[in-house]
Amino acid sequence: SVANIGKNIGFLTASASRAAIHNALTLRTNLGDVTAKAGSQSIAASLVGTSLGICLSPLMQGEVANVAIGFAAMSVFHQLCTYKACRAVPLRCLNRHRMNLVMEEFVQTYVAARGVAGLDANHTVEFHDDEEVTGAALKESQSPVLSPAEVAQIEQFLPFISKDETKQWLRIGCKLEEVFPNQAEFDVIRRSCIGERERYVLNHDCNGGALIRLNYLENASGEDIMRGMLHAHILRSILRKDIVLPTNASTSQGFIKSSHGLMAESSDAFMEALEKGGWDTGIETIQVEAGSAVRFRIDSS
Repeated sequence: SVANIGKNIGFLTASASRAAIHNALTLRTNLGDVTAKAGSQSIAASLVGTSLGICLSPLMQGEVANVAIGFAAMSVFHQLCTYKACRAVPLRCLNRHRMNLVMEEFVQTYVAARGVAGLDANHTVEFHDDEEVTGAALKESQSPVLSPAEVAQIEQFLPFISKDETKQWLRIGCKLEEVFPNQAEFDVIRRSCIGERERYVLNHDCNGGALIRLNYLENASGEDIMRGMLHAHILRSILRKDIVLPTNASTSQGFIKSSHGLMAESSDAFMEALEKGGWDTGIETIQVEAGSAVRFRIDSS
């Protein structure tokens, strides 16, 4: 029946979500203990709910309308409790939405607190108050990173609600011809702007202005994914004029090279802050690419 089909679909989705929640509640490697306690609590709650339903059933008087009203009220209450429970559980793995929240706060606070006005070829950052610091000083500064608990309070996970705006300005895993229209542009950006040691490439739409395309190489690690995403967010801040570059760097390739310099100077501090904040930064816990995303393979020859 339709009811059984819906129930089985609900059980399937609940099982997948429950595993992530149990893992977030573990201390070291006691996942089995958490799962056992959750199972016993679920059975107890089910028995209490069944008993409550038996006690309330005489009040329904067999009327379909009363049953429908009671069902709707209890369903809303159940969904509200589930929503509050998800808000209280800080997930330590980074998907695209959580990573966007963390990096947006990192980049925006970094720009606002330091008043960055420019970046020269030596990666020296110029401040509005005429104070200058080198990349080493920038690396040593403590940049804010939201903790899993803070992200859980602002994360959006309700259906049919847009999670974040990254899908409007960031494309991950595009085809090669969409990222680089010609071989010459790929060579310049890969070798001169980003560097051949990076395991990602990106470009932005000069006509559209803010659309950034990011692709990872097939051997990219979790840190490479972080560096690529951080580069994309800093590049977006430059394109939005949050960071004003010198005149000689105000070109498409200058934007990419300057944003890569800022990313390289702040990535170590960012990764360290993530680990101290309790985030999992392994490749198996980071999910920013869709199933249809394309990765590149670059032959050394």
